[in-house]
Amino acid sequence: MIRKTILPALAVLMFALSPAAPISAQETADSGLIPDAYRAVFGRGPTPTELKYWREHGFGNYTANELLRLKSYLILYLESAKGMEERRATIRRSYQRSFGREPSSDDYTYWMKELAHTLTRYTYEDLMKFQRQYLQNTANETERRTTINRAYGNALGRFPTTSDYNYWLDRMTKEGSNFTEIVEAAINYVWGGDLKQETELRETIKRAYVAAGRANPTNDDINLAMVKLKAKPRVFSKLVEFVKKIDTMTKID
Repeated sequence: MIRKTILPALAVLMFALSPAAPISAQETADSGLIPDAYRAVFGRGPTPTELKYWREHGFGNYTANELLRLKSYLILYLESAKGMEERRATIRRSYQRSFGREPSSDDYTYWMKELAHTLTRYTYEDLMKFQRQYLQNTANETERRTTINRAYGNALGRFPTTSDYNYWLDRMTKEGSNFTEIVEAAINYVWGGDLKQETELRETIKRAYVAAGRANPTNDDINLAMVKLKAKPRVFSKLVEFVKKIDTMTKID
């Protein structure tokens, strides 16, 4: 009965949603009913056009029933033939954020079928839960260690130490900690402010200079970089970009 109530709206929905907004598409920074529904189902915020459409069609008041109703429409789109590119983009987001890598062809084949299945009704949130469970399983040791490797390279431009591995493997087993969480924790750590954390930050800046093709920085160079960065955490690749431009900059964007 619920399916029969929702299905007539699918025809309208097909015209409402553009073919898969790319991962780099502009997203609204708004919070609320519509962004929450999009992030739950697709793993992204709505574009300004999508946000405007749904507001014009009565989705503005944040209630549990309205959230479920909008999510149902979005899931129907995800399952549909027209939603194929959005399915691929949703799968890609879940792998990038869970493992720091692109899905393999087998990954795509499996999840494209599962997301199109009208009985499972899987969403981005479901994919993230499944990936977390995968990382919790100690039988998947290669993927777990590779995920930690990628996270440290992305955050600090270095390989994890034995201590780093042990810490995060334990957290993975207990909580399913993923790539995104490890990156955020590592970056926030070096900006923590105590002596040990500052030492790690200074070493990270040194690595950024090397990666940028510049001479090894002096202590004054590192001090200047820290002042210009203004305690604004960033991934290692962005730090390298910053170092390349530091001589001509008065502030970081």
